[in-house]
Amino acid sequence: MTLGRRTCALATGVASGYYRRLEAEADMPRYYLVDDGIHMPRWCQLAAGPDGSFWIDFKARRIPYDDGQPLAHVEGEDMMTTVDGVPDEIAELERSYAFERLLDPWSDQGWIAPDGKFWGCSFYVHDDIAYALLRKHPAALEHQGWVRVHADSFRTDETFRRITKRQEATLLALGFPDAVPGSGGVRRFAEPDRNAPPPRYAVRRPAGMNRIQAAPPAVARPNDALTRLAERLCECPELATLFGLPFEAIPEVGPGTWDWMLRWDEVDLGGEEPAAWLLEAEGLHLRATSFNTVEVAPWPEPGIHVEASTAALLPARAARRSA
Repeated sequence: MTLGRRTCALATGVASGYYRRLEAEADMPRYYLVDDGIHMPRWCQLAAGPDGSFWIDFKARRIPYDDGQPLAHVEGEDMMTTVDGVPDEIAELERSYAFERLLDPWSDQGWIAPDGKFWGCSFYVHDDIAYALLRKHPAALEHQGWVRVHADSFRTDETFRRITKRQEATLLALGFPDAVPGSGGVRRFAEPDRNAPPPRYAVRRPAGMNRIQAAPPAVARPNDALTRLAERLCECPELATLFGLPFEAIPEVGPGTWDWMLRWDEVDLGGEEPAAWLLEAEGLHLRATSFNTVEVAPWPEPGIHVEASTAALLPARAARRSA
């Protein structure tokens, strides 16, 4: 099918070798919705390197060629404007996967709509569920009055819209004592019984929607690489106090943006690239992505480079924990 200067097609059931030939015939860049069987399908381009072909998304996350199954493809001038305008059947396909692999009605994190309905999700998946399920940019949701809920805080764009009474009720049910953004650290949330029905305020998968074949359980990765990465990070002076406290090493975060995570009570370190890749990087770069999450990324210069705002955050969090 054709949309202006874009061509779009569902691609299920096509032999994987077909896409190498398709790339050679493309008039414009071609983007593929690729399923690795575990995470939410990602929009990727087909690329090649010394070790062969692979799928790579706009955040530079890679899927080996043979591990990815394209579900649909679009052709256009750039990725964001192209995939934002996909036909309804492709958008509905993304929503189906998002309902199954991203939506978590029992979660304590997610989005609260102005009508009070809670769209729960896993850690660090807010943007994915906004794009794939709600079909909105995260900033647009906040502008329209949606509340973004994290483990111990929430936020919304109150410049344009105030929190509604129904949103207040949902925040109370989620364990927040009041509806004042930034009142973190006082939340009370008990993990719900996942064998019981989801809370009444939570959105769940629509009845009658066809289920996608369940994703196979993720294979536990050896955490040797993550252990060695933690040892490398421990050498950084800005992290010395933090690594003096107990922490949990999580080699597989699950669906979402981060691949792995080191978790303390007050702060989380994680990265999109596998720990084994970061071990081979010339250097590492640490950047705070929120008040309690710090992302680790490869850096072209030797050493561990910590942004000034992040360097100020880490000792304060560690001191608060040890006090």
